[in-house]
Amino acid sequence: MIDHETNNRKIARKMMKIGMVMIIIGDLLSIIGIIIQIKRDHSVSIETLIVALVQVVLTLYFIRIAKNMGYIFNGEREKKKDRE
Repeated sequence: MIDHETNNRKIARKMMKIGMVMIIIGDLLSIIGIIIQIKRDHSVSIETLIVALVQVVLTLYFIRIAKNMGYIFNGEREKKKDRE
């Protein structure tokens, strides 16, 4: 018999990991874009720097929330839920 709750939890974990990878790739691309703009124009607007900083801070906060929920980093909390 299939335990749907455990199966759903595994799917949610995979989706969370995929989402985190996509967000981190987006952050890296925006930082690379800013570096290219600085090299080409030797200047960058304050607004662009503020947006990049907010994006990185929100990503770090999102990673912290996901880690506390036990969806990533295979912590003790995740293993306990699978046993139940």
